[in-house]
Amino acid sequence: NVVIALTLSSLVGGLTAGLSVQDTISSFEGGLGGGATIALIYAMLGAFSVAISKSGITHILSQAIIKRLN
Repeated sequence: NVVIALTLSSLVGGLTAGLSVQDTISSFEGGLGGGATIALIYAMLGAFSVAISKSGITHILSQAIIKRLN
């Protein structure tokens, strides 16, 4: 995923340069511009939702709810 690669590489680069984690994240967000921060949030949310759907947890939870309702 491009978003994860950008995030991890900026974190590694900032820490290698001697910045703290907070300064690294601030610099990364500052360099993104206004709309890119929101796009990054949506991309990470999308990646998280795909991970949840691939894990099978939604199927397990729905089966448990159906059992309780019956």
